[in-house]
Amino acid sequence: MSRIQARELVEFVIAHAGVGLVLESPQDYQVVQRNAKNVGTVRVRGKIGAGAEKADALEYRLGTDGKPDVWKKFDATIKDGKFDATIEVAAGGWYRFEVRAVAARKVVAQVSLERVTLTRFEPATSWPRTNRLTPTSLV
Repeated sequence: MSRIQARELVEFVIAHAGVGLVLESPQDYQVVQRNAKNVGTVRVRGKIGAGAEKADALEYRLGTDGKPDVWKKFDATIKDGKFDATIEVAAGGWYRFEVRAVAARKVVAQVSLERVTLTRFEPATSWPRTNRLTPTSLV
């Protein structure tokens, strides 16, 4: 089975088997860059299947150390069974990340990830110069 055929099969199952939500981003163990203010922007994308097509809201929550936060509604662009949104998250982690679809105040679908973290990547050019190797130190 080719990659394209596999993708088409997954699309068919999502559309017809009552699957509610499929989260494409973030992924388990994904590391997200934070900015200088210790906040990261996380892109949340996925698919809404037949099990959640009547949803009137999408909500998310983050949890750390086994303690979930409150559910928050997020503005998602929903088009052709796909959703796309961004959320701002304080640096840290690992987070448990959950998304759910709600219709008439009832949960119709829910999906979760166990490990998402926000960290700061510092390029080598920002490291202190004191420990850098020079051509003369290698002789």
